[in-house]
Amino acid sequence: MAERYPWIEDWTPVNEPLTTARFACLYGHWFPHTQDEDACWLALLNQIDATRGAMRAIRQANPSARLVQTEDLGVCHATPDLAHDAAFENDRRWLSWDLLCGHVVPGHARCR
Repeated sequence: MAERYPWIEDWTPVNEPLTTARFACLYGHWFPHTQDEDACWLALLNQIDATRGAMRAIRQANPSARLVQTEDLGVCHATPDLAHDAAFENDRRWLSWDLLCGHVVPGHARCR
């Protein structure tokens, strides 16, 4: 694509990786219809790796190409009884960005 359309500078190789991982592997709504937290994290990591790899390839054809990263960053609200769960979701919503930017290290707050 980048070789065929070299004037395109803005790219989104993988749309909403965390949202896709959650809906496919945590909630089971989308293929592969899994409800497994480990599968969710693996799907997210695979999509982040795919984004990085795609941008490397795109930049070989167009060095000025830019990544336009997308993610659902909606805020969760909850009753006092579910405040802990809402806080977790509000932290987790940044995970794809943190992974792409290299901010996830052992003990990272969003990897509880």
